[in-house]
Amino acid sequence: MKTLGTACMFGVGAAFFFVGSLAAQVAPTADELRQAQTWVEEHAPGGPAGLPFSFQYDGRPSAECLPGWSLKSETLQPDEFRTEYVYIWRDAGSGLIVRQRLTRYRDFPMVEWVVELENAGSAATPLLENILALDETWTRHGAGEFTLHHHRGSQASQRDYEPLTTVLEAGQSRRLSGTGGRPSDADWPYFDLAFDDGGRIVAVGWPGQWAAELIRDADRGLRLRIGQENTHLRLLPGERFRTPLIVLQFRQGDMLRACNVWRRWMIKHNLPRPGGRLPPTQFVASSSRAYEEMIHADEENQIMHIRRYLEEGLKPDYWWMDAGWYIQEQGWPQVGTWEVDPRRFPRGFKPISDFAHAHGVKILVWFEPERVMPGTWLYQQHPEWLLTLSGKDDVLAGMQAWRSKSLNTPDPNVSCNLGPNTCRMAAIEWTPGRLSFHPGAKGEFSVVRFTAPEAGEYRVQARFLAIDRQTTTSVHVLAGDRSVFEGKLRLDGAGA
Repeated sequence: MKTLGTACMFGVGAAFFFVGSLAAQVAPTADELRQAQTWVEEHAPGGPAGLPFSFQYDGRPSAECLPGWSLKSETLQPDEFRTEYVYIWRDAGSGLIVRQRLTRYRDFPMVEWVVELENAGSAATPLLENILALDETWTRHGAGEFTLHHHRGSQASQRDYEPLTTVLEAGQSRRLSGTGGRPSDADWPYFDLAFDDGGRIVAVGWPGQWAAELIRDADRGLRLRIGQENTHLRLLPGERFRTPLIVLQFRQGDMLRACNVWRRWMIKHNLPRPGGRLPPTQFVASSSRAYEEMIHADEENQIMHIRRYLEEGLKPDYWWMDAGWYIQEQGWPQVGTWEVDPRRFPRGFKPISDFAHAHGVKILVWFEPERVMPGTWLYQQHPEWLLTLSGKDDVLAGMQAWRSKSLNTPDPNVSCNLGPNTCRMAAIEWTPGRLSFHPGAKGEFSVVRFTAPEAGEYRVQARFLAIDRQTTTSVHVLAGDRSVFEGKLRLDGAGA
């Protein structure tokens, strides 16, 4: 499966409204096309630059293993625009097959590839570790430094997809990644690395957890390493593993021009064409914010919302039923029981979809298979299906949370990491012993009460820190009904 999106988040209007008049300006140059072809030749098996991917096999780097394995290669011409190179290595001892499928586009300065590892033997393979879809060093020759143009991911904040620029000087490094199994939650998985009056756009096509490391050496080199996080596995007979799909675009000159070249390639070679035509612009609507995603949604209010859109002359192409429609007790992030909540939807979604379909509106339902949370059906019934980190039960092992059952909402709440390890969720990090407060959606306070076990004099020390980069709140310490401390976090000019 190819998973890609728009690499450059700026200039969208200009790219699509004026694509006809700008065709000459955004056409790839002959030199850009030559760069892509040269890269393919230099990174072929036995080429001077070496293979662009790497892994460790039974403690040995792939650069040592693969030259001793049998190799078959094939060159294909799927159409007039693409040349596909297939390289297949096989280890006679274990039966491990490594297959690289690399495509060069003859009309755009693009190269893309994916690597597959398959156990064709009769026993489990030796240990496979640090599997990287892209692992190579780029060298600059000009005086300017490597400059990384990248974007924040989306965590439902005002800074979603914010463009960022990071200059990578000698000895510095930068890490980009997804978080919680979501590929664009922390960092956007497409970025541009500018150097030598040009640069390269890099895309990580992977609908799950990934990480990229950009490591500057002391001279003029930059090592780029991209793959799934924490790969440490054995393949059983018949099992197959694949890396993210990597795309490189070679560019010269202006970055905005290169982004328009990217868009032309995306439209021509990647966008689906159901019925032979590009999909039209679509209008998708939901009621998520009205009911805290869908924690408080039900059959009646979903139909009411669709009806109100139609009454206002706003006909959605799709009605989107977002997170929280399933069985959960702690809010929408408690995923892992993928059953429609019978308390709120006793007849399932059929009455909603029947109403929508009767008015020409289709249905879209959100679900997230990447995470499974404690207390859910999958967590309790099939722990053998779940991946865990470092032998722990889950990434929130040791966490305890307290909520008000009378409010019937996940917030306000208080949580504490009672375990010996740091726990993480999204951008929040609980070090051992960390106590955290989360207010309610309507401003309700989150409170911890300390009651003295006996009469006497007590000394209390409190320090408030933001453990989420989005935190904005007031904090208070009361003795009885008397205020002894008032403070703010990122409010009215206060710091973190």
